[in-house]
Amino acid sequence: MKMKIWWFANFYWFSLLIYLNVFMFNFHYADGSSINPFVTTFLLLAICIMVGEFQFVWYMWLAKKTYKPRKRKKTQNDSTVWL
Repeated sequence: MKMKIWWFANFYWFSLLIYLNVFMFNFHYADGSSINPFVTTFLLLAICIMVGEFQFVWYMWLAKKTYKPRKRKKTQNDSTVWL
């Protein structure tokens, strides 16, 4: 059930980003000017990164996955002292 909610949230964020993309690139103020495309692109990219990070952490929490640092294997040369 939790993973279904996660997939629904992915669909929601994806559809919201599509809407924002269309809305912001086609938005015009009352005087006819529009939003700077660089600002729009930067804002959408920032939103994508934040949503991606949130969804990744949420998935890791739902799947109960953790990252553990790998232990370095000691070789014979590691314990050898060169004089």
